[in-house]
Amino acid sequence: MNLIDRFGDIFQLSYVARDRDRAVEFAAAKLGIDNFFCFEGKCPVRTRGNVEDLLLRVAVANTGTHQFEIIEPVSGPTWIYTEGRDLDRQALSLHHVGVAVMGPHSVWQDTIAQLRADGDEIVQISELAPGEEPQALFAYVDNRASLGHFTEYLWWSPAMNGTPTMPTLMQGERA
Repeated sequence: MNLIDRFGDIFQLSYVARDRDRAVEFAAAKLGIDNFFCFEGKCPVRTRGNVEDLLLRVAVANTGTHQFEIIEPVSGPTWIYTEGRDLDRQALSLHHVGVAVMGPHSVWQDTIAQLRADGDEIVQISELAPGEEPQALFAYVDNRASLGHFTEYLWWSPAMNGTPTMPTLMQGERA
């Protein structure tokens, strides 16, 4: 599958910030985005051969048919958000585009298998505990050398009412 074929399902632009709350203020003042849903997300991820808990402070806002996301890395394997970035120089730094993986969980499994078969390097992927029912799953492919950003593939279960978010976040909770 060609990369451009996958990009037809881009629904999100995601930025990294040193301070989520300051970045939200900036987005409201400069971009006119004032409908952010802010939360803290903690989930286990597999990265660099290990499983570690990742803690992020996140803000998401829907703008038309797309989502604008701001991520403040807090703890765990945050290298994916900070490596090669000077977060003190700008309010927001482009991190990834988000590609929706629509359908049942089997579509997610097929997508991951296809990414690997195509030679895409998955540098971070959400990890489920044994027996855990998936709510939302994500995987980052490193496209920085060719496109200048990561690509995130995100699947969420129908039980989440089509709202992509972090896997262990209870809908409606705010940080």
